[in-house]
Amino acid sequence: MQIKGDNMALFKSGDALIEEGNDLIKRKEFEKAKKSFQKALDKKTKDSDLAEAMLALLSIYGNLANSGVYKQVSGVLKSKGDMEFQLGLSDVSAGKLAKECDLLGDEFGALAMPRDPSVSAARGNALMAVAMKYQTTMPNDILVIPELFGGVSMNGMRRAQKLFAEGNEDLAESIVFTDPRKAAEYQQMALNYRKQMGESGDANLAKIESYSRSAACWFCGREVTGERVHFFPMSSEVNILQYKEREAAPLPSKTQAGDAVYACRGCYSAISRRADAIANNYHRQAMAEIQRVEASLRAEIAAVNSRISSINFR
Repeated sequence: MQIKGDNMALFKSGDALIEEGNDLIKRKEFEKAKKSFQKALDKKTKDSDLAEAMLALLSIYGNLANSGVYKQVSGVLKSKGDMEFQLGLSDVSAGKLAKECDLLGDEFGALAMPRDPSVSAARGNALMAVAMKYQTTMPNDILVIPELFGGVSMNGMRRAQKLFAEGNEDLAESIVFTDPRKAAEYQQMALNYRKQMGESGDANLAKIESYSRSAACWFCGREVTGERVHFFPMSSEVNILQYKEREAAPLPSKTQAGDAVYACRGCYSAISRRADAIANNYHRQAMAEIQRVEASLRAEIAAVNSRISSINFR
């Protein structure tokens, strides 16, 4: 009698199941690979440590952004000492993979922090700390786990540059309201890292220019720094005026094109709120008029229906 399918696995040795599981990993059939390694683990042979390590690593698949999973896998790998084995097409060691898991866990833990101004400084510092670890511990090593499960081939230095860029951007946003010029400096550092990565950095450059720009408020004359932070352009027809900047004023109070004037945050918010109040008042008046007309139409329709009914009964 010939035995086929999964029943054959009952008679396979631990070595055969390990080999089968790794072949499945090479083919990116990770769920099937889990079953092979689980069967190898159930045999409680000398291959159990390797099967346990492989199952732990396979738990990352589908959880690539889960910081907690990396920490759990790192714990399993550290318990295996310096065990060396093959993972897909890569020859790896448990100790080195544990360090990679620790770094990935720290990275995704930092990335999971909310991008909110109240915590962006903490997020930025956390990203910079992880970036420094990548840069100092594995600058030239390709990360095995992202390449295997995510198809992303990136060495530690490239990973560090990415995190340094995002970390500096977070630090910029954390202080942009209190110190726009310092925020521009952080954006400049982020731009440098993005350039090193081959990116344009256009978004950083736009913020550098905006945060560094200063103006005098058209309305109150206050001098402020940080366009769209502490002052805003407001559309205007000032270009048709025979207007000339005061010679004593070092800062512009209108755009170079003359199609907008600059308003400090205080004046801008006051004007905007007053405009909103006027608009809301007109809206309420319009809705009240619509309701009045609707009620009048309903009354007229009811009167017409009443006359029709009286005619029908004559």
